[in-house]
Amino acid sequence: MLNSGGIINCDITSSDLLRAEEIYEHPVASLKGKTVKNFATPNKDEGPGVIDLQEADYQTMNVDIMYVKGIPFLLNILTPLRKMFEAKLKSKTTQSIFAGLPGTISDLIARGFKPSKLRCDPEAGFTAMKDTLSQEYGVTVDAVGAGEHV
Repeated sequence: MLNSGGIINCDITSSDLLRAEEIYEHPVASLKGKTVKNFATPNKDEGPGVIDLQEADYQTMNVDIMYVKGIPFLLNILTPLRKMFEAKLKSKTTQSIFAGLPGTISDLIARGFKPSKLRCDPEAGFTAMKDTLSQEYGVTVDAVGAGEHV
């Protein structure tokens, strides 16, 4: 390609490449190999992925509202179970948010887990449910700062 003019405005010839290889020897990358297998190191904060079911009985619900193309969804991530639930919301009102939570809570209870705490933003829609969740389900609402829960 170099000798036949296949690369436009290139002043290097194939003899230039051969001469450079004699002077500088073979490129190190081609001697070592261009790809190297890297093995991911496990995160030291987390265990090997085995969850103690005795500890996992009590679940903390980390709840927030996310928007997909302007449509609000209630995102609920359970810890330490590491399970995620979502529910489509009609609006950001307390009634709409509360309509999405009982399905998740009843599903957890049916599977033998006990939701104990709900961590959420200090939004009016979440904090207004504090008494209702505590009385009906025994779930305490913990309003935390932005970025601390989900």
